[in-house]
Amino acid sequence: MNIDETRLDEITRSLGPLSARPEDDFDMDDLLAYHDKALDGAELERVEARLAIDPRARAFLADLATPPSPFMARWVRRRLLRRRRRRQIGALAAIAAAAAALLFALTPSAHPPPAYAVSYLRGVTVESRDEMPDLRAEAWPLDGEARLVLTLAPEDPDGEVDARGAAYVDRPDGELTLSAVQPGIGKGGAIVIDASAAALFGERSGRRTLHVALTRGSEIELPTRRPAPDGPIEGAVRWMVLRFDYTAPGE
Repeated sequence: MNIDETRLDEITRSLGPLSARPEDDFDMDDLLAYHDKALDGAELERVEARLAIDPRARAFLADLATPPSPFMARWVRRRLLRRRRRRQIGALAAIAAAAAALLFALTPSAHPPPAYAVSYLRGVTVESRDEMPDLRAEAWPLDGEARLVLTLAPEDPDGEVDARGAAYVDRPDGELTLSAVQPGIGKGGAIVIDASAAALFGERSGRRTLHVALTRGSEIELPTRRPAPDGPIEGAVRWMVLRFDYTAPGE
């Protein structure tokens, strides 16, 4: 949630001369509720008055709007596990509260997985059997009699791997329909498609696209049919578009 600086300035002026910055800790539950727009009336005024004089509270809200780095995500998980085991209070209570705020930004419904890339490709047409296809090609020649083996892996090998994938193929009207062949999970959490080209693209030759939707965990429901995405990221879904010059069987 963005902080309304104009609104805070108005509150500051209405309060008159301000005291020094508060020394007590702000209430994280209040700020999380403010972030969720769950406050109104006197509670909202109380939290806004605190934000007007407490730059640390404003910084906390700003942090909620920024996705954490992979390092910070792992730090949060370790701290929460440690808290569950030891059930300590005091200093760990503050750590747990900060972790809860960060986990708000880590929920699968809020953020897509990290960037993935093609790491392995077999089955497309090449000059010789031993030649590897160019993974950076705009489109790969694909014969309907071939078997396609495709692996998508995180671009950051040390990052968190918790994605699942769904495969869609293009229709003549430009919409996407769920493919009869769906990806599996390979070594290290990679997304793998291993199927005949005809099972993916059927009997329509020409430039064909395979759209792979990547999400975190299993909380995101993917549609069975949808328009082609406008960009690589839509909400909690990261899209990958793979293009083929496809020749249907028998042509």
